[in-house]
Amino acid sequence: MSLDVSGTLWKKGRKHKTWKRRFFVLRTRRRELQYFAKEGDEAQKGVFHLCGSGLSVPAPRKRRAM
Repeated sequence: MSLDVSGTLWKKGRKHKTWKRRFFVLRTRRRELQYFAKEGDEAQKGVFHLCGSGLSVPAPRKRRAM
């Protein structure tokens, strides 16, 4: 099963150690977490390879009728 999950997170910089807002995409089939400067960017700023790790994505929550 392939499921991509995306959203905005804060990431601490490698060089200057400041917190930056980044747009992340978790690609479950490729087992990698890509990040971009902002949503819609085509060039990624970096990637975390998750090979050898377990991925667990929670099922979507059901909305309650009011």
